[in-house]
Amino acid sequence: MLVPIKDIQSQKGLSLWMPHLGINGIILGEFLRQNLKLKDCGICNECIEAGFINFKRDERVHTAIEIHAFEPQPSTYQVLTKMKRWMNSSFLHIHKVVLSNQSEIRALRKCPAGFEQCALPTTSNLSNTKYYTNTVVTSLDKFVDERNTYQKIETEGFDPLVIQGAENILNRHQVRLFLFEYHGIHMWRTTTLYHVINDLGHKGYLFYKIGQTGIFRLTGCWSSSFEIKRWRCGEYLQTILVQPKSVEVPLGKTVVLDCTVFNQYGEIAWCKDGHCTMGRERPLYFIPRYEVIGDKQAGINSLKIRDVNLDDDGIYQCQIGRTIEAREVLSNFANLTVLIPPNQISLTYVPPGIAISGKEFKLKCEVLNARPSATFTWQIPTNTHIVNISQLNEPMTTNSKLLASISIITLVADISQHGQEITCEAAHVALNKSLTSTAIIAIDYQPVVKIVLKPTKMYEDKDYWFECTAESRPPITELVWKTNDTILQRISPIPDGRYPLHLTVTRQMHNQHLSCSALNSAGIAEDVMVLNINYSPTFKSFPSPYTLARVGDLLMLSCDVDSNPPANILWTKNGEFVGGGSQYQIPEVHENDYAVYACIATVGGQFTKIVASTKVVAPGPPRFYPPQPVLASRGSEVMLKCQLEKHIELTNSFWIFKNVTLINTMKYTVVPVRDIKTIPRYEMGLIIHNVQKNDFGEYECHVTNQYGTEYARLRLEKRSSHLLMQIAIYFILLVLLSLILFSSYLCCHHAFQVDQKRITLGRMRRVQTWLQSKPSMWIHNLTAAEKIPLTVYDVNSGVTRTTLDPPVDIIECYVTMMDEQKRQNFNRPLLPPPLPPPILIDRMPFCNDDQSEQIYETADPTSWHIDV
Repeated sequence: MLVPIKDIQSQKGLSLWMPHLGINGIILGEFLRQNLKLKDCGICNECIEAGFINFKRDERVHTAIEIHAFEPQPSTYQVLTKMKRWMNSSFLHIHKVVLSNQSEIRALRKCPAGFEQCALPTTSNLSNTKYYTNTVVTSLDKFVDERNTYQKIETEGFDPLVIQGAENILNRHQVRLFLFEYHGIHMWRTTTLYHVINDLGHKGYLFYKIGQTGIFRLTGCWSSSFEIKRWRCGEYLQTILVQPKSVEVPLGKTVVLDCTVFNQYGEIAWCKDGHCTMGRERPLYFIPRYEVIGDKQAGINSLKIRDVNLDDDGIYQCQIGRTIEAREVLSNFANLTVLIPPNQISLTYVPPGIAISGKEFKLKCEVLNARPSATFTWQIPTNTHIVNISQLNEPMTTNSKLLASISIITLVADISQHGQEITCEAAHVALNKSLTSTAIIAIDYQPVVKIVLKPTKMYEDKDYWFECTAESRPPITELVWKTNDTILQRISPIPDGRYPLHLTVTRQMHNQHLSCSALNSAGIAEDVMVLNINYSPTFKSFPSPYTLARVGDLLMLSCDVDSNPPANILWTKNGEFVGGGSQYQIPEVHENDYAVYACIATVGGQFTKIVASTKVVAPGPPRFYPPQPVLASRGSEVMLKCQLEKHIELTNSFWIFKNVTLINTMKYTVVPVRDIKTIPRYEMGLIIHNVQKNDFGEYECHVTNQYGTEYARLRLEKRSSHLLMQIAIYFILLVLLSLILFSSYLCCHHAFQVDQKRITLGRMRRVQTWLQSKPSMWIHNLTAAEKIPLTVYDVNSGVTRTTLDPPVDIIECYVTMMDEQKRQNFNRPLLPPPLPPPILIDRMPFCNDDQSEQIYETADPTSWHIDV
C-alpha cells in the first residue's frame, strides 16, 4: 500500500483495516497538536471527523498491510519519522522521494511542516537553495516491483504525472484499489478527468467518485457535469506565507514590503490607502521609485520604494487576484510611516496663563511638523501634585500628514514651586536626542501679610506705630489698616513692602481686632492682632450722692468700674477702710452706720484713682447747708441763695421776709429750686433789685419734701466803705516788692558777668600761649585741596570749638572778629570764620575788656568734640 501517512484522511483506512492500532483522525490530530505543535487540521478539517471510528469492531477488516509513505519535504519527513516512533509500527515505511512520471534530481519548493496545501512543483534550477530543496524524483513503475493492494495518490495537482509513472503496475493490475484527487490546479489544468477514466477503463478499472454525501459510479455513467475542476473541499487556496509588516522609514531611505505567496495563481496587486493600482506588469502610480521585485515563480512579490518621501506614507496591502481554480487572497495591512523629526518645541502656559497658589494651572508642551507623533516626558519639581497629563495629536493643516503633538500637564500650584524649573522632553523615533524645553514656574500667590511692629504695652490716648509687611506676586494693589470694620488707612503699594500705621489708641479700641489686609489679583489676605489697651478706671455705675436707709434696713452699696487691667475697689466709711469689692453690704442699719461711704478704684500705680461717695442718711425733712451772710450796697442788685442736701426730691419751696411770703414782683425775682450739676446739692434763689435800706435784714427760705418742711435764715447786710481803701493799699505794697526784687537781680547779674569776664580772659591768654607753641597745627587738607580750620564757630550754641586733639577750650568774641574781618577787607561770611594766613598766627583776635557782654562761654568740657 502506497500512502502519504500524514494525510489524516488516510487514517480512516487504518481505523478500518487495522483497528487494533487505535489510530484515527481525531487521535492523530491531537498527537500533532500536543506533541509536534502542529495546528494543521487538513484543508478539509479531517481531524475532527470520526471516520470509521464508530463502526462496529467485528465489521472492520482485520488485514495486515504494508504502508509506504512518500514525503520529499524535509520538515514534514521529520514529522512522519516521529509519528512512526509514536505508532511503534514496523509496517510503515517512509521514503524521502517525489513520485512523478520520471526519475531525476529536481529542486522542490520548501514548505512549512505538515502544510497540506503545499503543491509539488519542481524546477531544474538546483542553485536556488533559499526557497527550494533538492530531492529525488521517481516513478511508481520503478519503485513498485510487486503487486499492491491499495494505492492512494495525494500530490496536490500532480496526480496525472503519478498516474503516467504507474503505467506498468496499472497494466499488470498490481493495484487493486487506486485513489487520486481531481481538481483544477497544476497538471489538471491540461488534463481532463474523462481522459483519465477512459484510459484506465481500457485497463479494466472501474471509477467511482467519493463525495461528501456518498459514492457514485462514473464508469458507464459519464456526464460533462463531472468535469468541475474544483478542489475537493471547494476552491483552491492561495496562501500568503510572508506577510508585509508595518515599518517606519526615515525620509529619503529605501524600504521593501514583503509579500510571499504559496500556490500563486492570480496576479499581484499592491494597494495603498485602499487604491489597488500597483502591479508587476503595469506602472506603479507612474512613479519610477515604486517596483515589485522577487521571483514570480516562487511567489515573491515584494514592493520596493526608493527615496521615500511623505507622499509614500500610508497603509499598504498585498492582494493576489482570483482565478478559476483559486480564490483571491489579501495580506495583512502594513503601515508605512515616514519618519520626519519635529523641528521645534515650545513650552507655554494654557490660558488664562496664570498660576495661582492653591489652584490648578496647565502647561502646554508642543512639537510641530513631525511624523509620527512624538512622546513626552515631564520633569517637574518634587512634591508637586499632578492632576492630569494628556496628549493630543492633530494634523498641522487639513489633510496634512505632518502632526502637531501637544502634551498638557495639569498641576496644583504651590508657592514653594515659584522660581523652580519644569522641563518638557519630546522623544521621536527619528531623533537621536530628545528635544527639551524648560520654563521657570512663576506662581502668583495671595499676599503674605504679617504685622511685624506692634507695641508690647499700650495706654489710652497715646500714639503708637504699627508696621505691616506684605509680600505677593503680583505686587499688591492696596493695603488697608482697619479696626473691626472701621477703615483707618488705605495705602498704595510701597517698594520696600513695609506699611506703617500711626494710631492714637482709645479705650473704645480695647479688644478690637486691628487688621492689616492686602489685595492683589490672586486674592486677599490679612494679619490680625487684638488690641490690649491699658486705660484708666471709670465708673460705669456708682451710688447716688445720698442714700436713704432706715434703721434696721438692709443697705447695699455698689459701684461698677471699667478699666484695663481690672481695678482694685476699696470701700471707706468716713475715710476709714471697711471693705473691698464692687459691692458693700450692711445687713442691718444702725444709727452709727449713717456716714459718708466712698468707693475708691485704683489700677496699680499707672493711673489716678477715682472716688465716688455717698452719704447714708435716714429719711426726713430737707437739710440745709449753713448759709453765709450776704453783703450788698444800696442801689445794687443782689442774689440770695440757699443750698440743701440732695437726698430727697423737694415738693415745694418759697421765701419769707418779715413774715411776708415773697413772690415775683418788680422788687423780687424768685428763682425755683434747681439741681447743681457740679455738686450734689439743690439750690434755690431770690434776686433783690435796687436794694434799699429797708431791704436789709433776715430772710427765710422754706422747702418741703414728703417727710416734712424745713427752713433756713440768711442775712442781707450793708457793705462797708473801707473795703476799697484796703484794696488800694494792698496793690501799692505789691508794686514796691516787685521793684526791690528786680533791682537785686540786676546787681547779681552784673557781678556774675564781671567774674565770668575775668575767668574768660585768663583762659584766653593760656590758649594763645599754647597755640603759639603749636604752629604746625595749621595744616592743609591735600586731598580736598582746602584748609582745615583750627577753630569752628557754632552759631546755635555760640561756642567756638577747637579742631585739635586733645580738645582745647577757646573763647572767641563774634563782634571783635567781625571788626577784624572788615579791616582785612574780607568779603566772605565769617561763620565759620576763614582760615587766617600763617602770618596772623601771632595776632589772633580776642575780645577787649569793654566788650564783656559779647563773650560766649564754652560748653561743658566733657562734651567737647573735634569738628573738621
